[in-house]
Amino acid sequence: MITTADDCPNKWDCPSVHDLDVAPERRYVVSKLATAAEHAVFRDLLEAGDIVGWLPAGFLDERNALFDRARHVTGEVLDPARRYVITSAVRDPRVLAHFGDLVSRNEQLGTVPVRDLAVIA
Repeated sequence: MITTADDCPNKWDCPSVHDLDVAPERRYVVSKLATAAEHAVFRDLLEAGDIVGWLPAGFLDERNALFDRARHVTGEVLDPARRYVITSAVRDPRVLAHFGDLVSRNEQLGTVPVRDLAVIA
């Protein structure tokens, strides 16, 4: 597993990105939960199974396609220090088992195609 969790002082309460050998075509994103007000701003962009969350600005290279769906969305409730992301919710218990307690109560696990998150540095 490749992870950015090691870059965080408290890996149990920090966004992170992961590769899993069982799904090499996907990347897994632990993002912070959006507030209800933030979520409402993105409602029209969400498809079935999508979730919206956020990562701290500067956490990932902003050239990543991961940010494209939310990049130009604006609203008073959106925090400029956050980079909002729309991912597919992970519901597969076999995948969730890989993350154990790495996802805290104020976080969520989503997935994107590897091409959407090609630049981890």
